[in-house]
Amino acid sequence: MSRIFALTLTMLSFPVLASENTNAPTIISMLQQFSSLELFWMGLTVCLLVFFLIKFDRFAVTYGPEILTTMGIVGCFACIAWSLLHFNSNNITASIPSLLDGIKTAFCSSFIGVVGALGIRIKHKFCKDTLHQASKEIASTPFEPLLKEIINLRKTLSGDEEGSLLSQVKMLRQDSNDQQRKLQESFDKFAKHMVENNQKAFIEALQQAIRDFNQNLTEQFGENFKHLNQAVEKLVTWQEQYKDELDTIKEYQSQCSSDMKQASEAFTSVVEHAKQFSDIAQNLKTLLESMDKQKDVLFIQEKALSELLSTMKDHIPGFSTNTQKLISEISEGVKLVQTETVKIISDYTTEITVANDGMRDLLFDIVKKTQDSLYNGINDSVKTIRDTVANVEAQTSEVIKNHGVQLQSTQAEIKNLLVDGITKSQQEVSAGLQENARIIKEGVLALDKELEKGLTDSLTSLGKQLASLSEKFVSDYMPLTERLRDLVRLAKNSEPA
Repeated sequence: MSRIFALTLTMLSFPVLASENTNAPTIISMLQQFSSLELFWMGLTVCLLVFFLIKFDRFAVTYGPEILTTMGIVGCFACIAWSLLHFNSNNITASIPSLLDGIKTAFCSSFIGVVGALGIRIKHKFCKDTLHQASKEIASTPFEPLLKEIINLRKTLSGDEEGSLLSQVKMLRQDSNDQQRKLQESFDKFAKHMVENNQKAFIEALQQAIRDFNQNLTEQFGENFKHLNQAVEKLVTWQEQYKDELDTIKEYQSQCSSDMKQASEAFTSVVEHAKQFSDIAQNLKTLLESMDKQKDVLFIQEKALSELLSTMKDHIPGFSTNTQKLISEISEGVKLVQTETVKIISDYTTEITVANDGMRDLLFDIVKKTQDSLYNGINDSVKTIRDTVANVEAQTSEVIKNHGVQLQSTQAEIKNLLVDGITKSQQEVSAGLQENARIIKEGVLALDKELEKGLTDSLTSLGKQLASLSEKFVSDYMPLTERLRDLVRLAKNSEPA
């Protein structure tokens, strides 16, 4: 009996030894894979097996294999039924692990029952000779008929005949194994068919969902994308118009720069003429100084002549009249020269003043026209750009509302870029105008100073020229004075005689 028990334990521990040799999971880890109910059922089967092996009476020999086999079959079908009940056909991937766990438990339960029944049969085979010897010993007893019936009953139950209970149980077990094998094959086919059907249904449902999604997307967003394309086209058109406006602004700026360049050239020409005026004024100053000196000399000569004539008046009465006439003519000539000189100076001053005023008015007109042209061009460009921006905003506002934050941010960026560009252009143009106005103002002030200085120098130069003219007049008058002196001297010399 102990040998049979040891053999049974060896058979039960064979999978464990095999797992240790193949580096498979341990018994504890294997037991942790089963639920408490499954462990209870397999434990109950093992306990019955141990009970039958220990007691090993006629009941154990007769009904023990059937009970163990039945418990294995019940556990197998129960586990398979439980797994199928909890199988979710809508989620095959997630349900397959639980199904495989149920099948594994079913086979383990069936394996324990079949191994237990086989162990009882093996033990009964080894104990059969012992029972036969005991029956011979009992034959001499008064219960021999009863013993024979019992032996016949035992043969009927555990004999090798086809009608014995053991044979029937074997056939039942064989049928059960065949049914289980067929059930396994059917289940495999069912699982394979189920997987194929579910995959096919899933693929068809996914394709239908994709088609519906594409159709809805086309219906819902096709019109919006069409409006978006129109808005983008209008935006491109607006960008081209804005580019043309920028080219126009650049042309205005180029024209302004050209006008400023012409004003600068005119200012340079005025400065050069002012330098010439300065040279003329310097010469005029020298002339006036010379005329002043000649005037003093002329007054001295006139005084001397007056004294000479007064002396000659007593000696030559007739000559006095001629001399007085000559002095009057000389005085009138001097006055005429002074009058002409003053007239020339006045005319020259008037011409310089008129030229200065004309030049100043011309410069102010050029600056004013340039500023007006620039401001008008800039205002027209800004107005056109603002009108274009307003039209584009009005046309694209509805489309932009339908397409979210991205287009709004894009519009804001474009608007900010436009505002920054226009502001920057206005600032640059304003700065250029202010700088040009400052340069022109400084040039006009410098021109005014140069003209004033040139006028003063011109008057001085005119005075110098008049002085040289007076000097020439004096030089022409000196021989006449000398002759008059000689004449007076001759008159004095001839008087005593």
